Amino acid sequence: MKRTVSLLLVFCLLFVSVPLTFADHVVTVDATWSILVPAEPTEYESYAAEKLRDSLSEVFGAEVAVTDRAADKYIAVGAASQADVSSIAPNGYRITVIDGNIHLGGTAQRGIQAAAYRFLEEFCGRKVYTSKLTVLPRAQSFPVPADTDLTYEPFFEYTETDWISPHDAEYSMANGLNGGTYRRLTAAQGGTVDYIAGFAHTIGGLCETEKYAETHPEYLALHDGKRTTEQPCLTNPDVLEIAKNNVLSILRERHDPKAPLQIVSVTQNDNMSYCECENCRAFEAAHGDVRSATVLNFANQIADAVKEAGYDNVAIDTFAYLYSQAAPTGITPRDNVIVRLCSIFSCLAHPLDNECNSTFYNDLEA
Repeated sequence: MKRTVSLLLVFCLLFVSVPLTFADHVVTVDATWSILVPAEPTEYESYAAEKLRDSLSEVFGAEVAVTDRAADKYIAVGAASQADVSSIAPNGYRITVIDGNIHLGGTAQRGIQAAAYRFLEEFCGRKVYTSKLTVLPRAQSFPVPADTDLTYEPFFEYTETDWISPHDAEYSMANGLNGGTYRRLTAAQGGTVDYIAGFAHTIGGLCETEKYAETHPEYLALHDGKRTTEQPCLTNPDVLEIAKNNVLSILRERHDPKAPLQIVSVTQNDNMSYCECENCRAFEAAHGDVRSATVLNFANQIADAVKEAGYDNVAIDTFAYLYSQAAPTGITPRDNVIVRLCSIFSCLAHPLDNECNSTFYNDLEA
């Protein structure tokens, strides 16, 4: 009987202690919390703080304050926080709980805004599905685990979906899209990463194939035994100099030294009229017998000229597309060259590692 009573008492004590133990392992955020910012916040910190304020005020149905003098419970933003982001890559962030308060830190021009959006999604359930559909559950409070320590470092500098997806700023910010081809973000939102000289199929213009069709037919691609303005010959040294000069001229006019990254497209025209001249075929034969060899080599040489001219924040973008999809051997992209692989030959109804996508998947790995 004594053993039974003892076991019952132990069970009751354990049962009573469960909510207390759980409560010790969360911080509960409600409308009494404030958003703590530095005395002189950057435009990035102000944007993040305002996004948190507006969203949390909507969650709680009561105004949440933004202040630089919070004494009690708060969500600290940017330089006001104690989140150590010294080892976080550019545009990354850290969300952590320290002494019962929440700290959001971010790096470069997008990190702190991304931290704010991640916090709202992770702990408030805020989802931005389209430009017209945002879900934000209402609540009197919500819990944040006391051991929270989330870090994120972006895999890519440029993130973009296609022209069908929403382009508005809110959808873009919530879903981490910063490409400037289809959307515009303000400076406070981190701005966009821009192509400053076309987005695709630029090689004909850069090499001026139409201009030299009559005077220098050797500048044109030799395809099916005929010279054609549809593509240039990428192993002709004069063609390379023309393209270099045009790229450098574009940069002199449009380069922004303050931008974290700007992209110049050096991409093949949208046709299959690749050059089959003796020099192009020999170069390709020596580098895996694939036509991407001349395409990548051409982009590399332009990228070298761009770097030598001092444009350290500029990348050259080229295609792995149609006839240039398979990777070459013995040649790799320069550090400032982007290879844009097109999925035109893949089946989007199946995973990329499905058997039906084996060619594309192998090209992606290569």
